[in-house]
Amino acid sequence: MSEDIPTPNQVANAEKTYIPGQVPEEVWMEHLRLNAVVTAEITPWKIEDGIIKVYMTRRPANDPHFANQLHMPGTMCNGNDKTMATAIQRIKNKELVGFVADEPENVDSLYRDTPRGPEGAFIYLMKVTSGGNPEDWYDAENPPEDTIEHHKDMIKLALPKIKGRI
Repeated sequence: MSEDIPTPNQVANAEKTYIPGQVPEEVWMEHLRLNAVVTAEITPWKIEDGIIKVYMTRRPANDPHFANQLHMPGTMCNGNDKTMATAIQRIKNKELVGFVADEPENVDSLYRDTPRGPEGAFIYLMKVTSGGNPEDWYDAENPPEDTIEHHKDMIKLALPKIKGRI
């Protein structure tokens, strides 16, 4: 091997020094490219004027894979997530602060290839009573064009389950 390229043992030994859940972002992004990752995705929903609406926000402009696209709340599971409940709580603490809602309920899963690598998602529904900026609620039957493609797929999977709860 070239002197500039670390051996597999060198890479493995360096990674042994990382604390679960605290892997440097540039290392994590390469793992995403090379390995499938598990995600938790929440579909917050409500009925407004007879229309099923889902809550989505925009990714930042500097997101390397989904810049400025709409997405539902979610997270990649990491080494600190001993149960899915810890990942769900992280989402609630980061993206759903101030929401009054039912507890998220796992209703489906979706394995898909994404621009950052393959992902297996656990999809949760969460009926919302209040919370979220009014402009961040979108018609679930017609998500905007700039919604992340696999999030459109998750909304399609969630819709019949939401309709079954109305």
